[in-house]
Amino acid sequence: MGGGERAVEARLDVVSGFNANYPDTLVFTVSEGAGGPGISLTSVERNEGVYTARWTPSADGVFQVTAAYPGGGGPSQTVSLTVDGTGPVFEVTVPSREAGVADGGTTFTDSDPTYADAWRRDQIVPVEIRTNEPHLDPSQLKVSLRGTDGGLASTVDVVPFTGSCDAGFCGTAELKLWEPAFNTFRGSMPIVVDGRDTVGNVGSTNPADAKVAVTRWKWAFAAQPGIIRSTPAVGQTGYIYFGTTTGSDGKVVALGPDGYAQWSFPLGAVEGGIAVGANDAGTELVYVGARTSNGASLYALSGSNGSTFKKCPGANASDTFGAGTLIGGIGVGSLGTASAETAVSVYNGSGGSATDVNNIVGVDSTGKCYSTNAVSGDAIIAMVQDGPVAVRGSDLFYPSSSDLGLSVASYSFGSTTPRTAWPVSLPYPPRSLALAGSDVVASVANDFPLKGGVLKIPQAGGNSNPIFPGSTLDTRVYGLAIGSDDAAFFGAQSTSSFTVNRAPPSGTSRTETVAASVRASPVVGTNFAYFVSTGGVVNARVKDTLEPLWELSPGVGAVNSSPTLDCSRDASGVAIPGRPGVLYVPAGGKLHAFIVDSAGLDPNAKWPKYQHDARNTGNPDTVISPCP
Repeated sequence: MGGGERAVEARLDVVSGFNANYPDTLVFTVSEGAGGPGISLTSVERNEGVYTARWTPSADGVFQVTAAYPGGGGPSQTVSLTVDGTGPVFEVTVPSREAGVADGGTTFTDSDPTYADAWRRDQIVPVEIRTNEPHLDPSQLKVSLRGTDGGLASTVDVVPFTGSCDAGFCGTAELKLWEPAFNTFRGSMPIVVDGRDTVGNVGSTNPADAKVAVTRWKWAFAAQPGIIRSTPAVGQTGYIYFGTTTGSDGKVVALGPDGYAQWSFPLGAVEGGIAVGANDAGTELVYVGARTSNGASLYALSGSNGSTFKKCPGANASDTFGAGTLIGGIGVGSLGTASAETAVSVYNGSGGSATDVNNIVGVDSTGKCYSTNAVSGDAIIAMVQDGPVAVRGSDLFYPSSSDLGLSVASYSFGSTTPRTAWPVSLPYPPRSLALAGSDVVASVANDFPLKGGVLKIPQAGGNSNPIFPGSTLDTRVYGLAIGSDDAAFFGAQSTSSFTVNRAPPSGTSRTETVAASVRASPVVGTNFAYFVSTGGVVNARVKDTLEPLWELSPGVGAVNSSPTLDCSRDASGVAIPGRPGVLYVPAGGKLHAFIVDSAGLDPNAKWPKYQHDARNTGNPDTVISPCP
């Protein structure tokens, strides 16, 4: 029996045929242990032949209880009671995390040494529960995690050890660290044990504030020397591809989702985009523009091992489009006459020769190279450095800055003549663009004076119309993304503040002040939106309101390209159902992987990140597959 006041009841039964002659009371005696001194219970109540006394045990232990007939009658049979008024104490142990082994530039420990051994947000921690409670009710033993909002995740059962146990009871509860709300980058989740013994005493834990340290940091890969100028692309195999540049040198790197390098090749400085083709029976091509001291070339590489499937314009190391650059994104679509998958970009001629002029160049999945073969420096308008290339059907769009002015240019693939009503002139330098519905949404930013904003242009051509902040265009904007309701997400800078913004096609924009400039294109995930500042401060925000959820500050370093987002995957690249996603943030010469609560990109968003999708195709018709 449990502790606290108890009713002790004795009943006198009358043998059939006799009249009842009940005494007014009975004498109740309680003694502790065997033969210990007894105490009498007072205030006995009678109801016919039922006598009830109240007793509060003085301590836990074994007691002997008797009821005696007054006036010399013998006691009843002695009843032995075990009193247990103390709840069980559960020893809670969080085992050490099995971290990856640093290898080939990959590290797995949080940059904050306090959380070097913390468990990751996407892991399952097997919390160990022990107790010496002799009267435990194992069926009632449950464990859960408390989130940062105070709410509890779903409870899980404690499974007894199958091996040796160093206590009366040992068991394990597997807790999914992604289930509770966790509105911080790193912190601790309280472990709540709900257990009791067979008489209902509620248990407690030791330590009383049992917690598991949790971080969103997954891994960081150092690809130095050089910096990452191009947004990483994620293939359907789960490989993450990116390039580095230092002067005219650099390399292309492929990482597995576990952070380990799969291959790398020194093709030259990767200054523009990197994109991944559609997976064809397990084979995917990686399209990349690279520049060496000889000039610029466009490559199609095997995603599995990095071998060169095709180099354009030729196979020799000295074969290049010219001494100029490929500094923009790469669009991927069915652009060629044979409708084969084609990767297309813009080559900016060096201007040092009458023949080294701007051209639209491409390579397709059959290994065929393309070029407009323009001979006039003004035929193809120059690409803005680090600008995206968007494609739809046989048309391509890109931001331009040249002697002819500031504009968004559009060509049909294979033509040296701009499409009708193109280019569309802009008042300030264009920085990024997205295709949403029938419009091109472009951002513009001027350094001095500080001017800019977000504009909308019909894809059929014509005039630009301001979306944000209005006709004054006094807030410069660099990268942008478009959500499911056509709202534009972007960072902005005015003369007085840095902000992150959500501007719908109509209605009031949402604006939140931040501490540093956000120039990278945001990422719109299934649940939240993510912004990265130029110094690598990462923000997670509610999509509709921009309410801040968590922040990684200080930042991870200088950011020269935009982040991307993918599903959670195992080491072989297979997406893991039900897990949170992974945000890949390039900073300097490192690629960082952070666990976020969006399982992947919002599949309903019009343009959820730089170059639209995880493969960086820059094509709104590329299907954004939802994570399982």
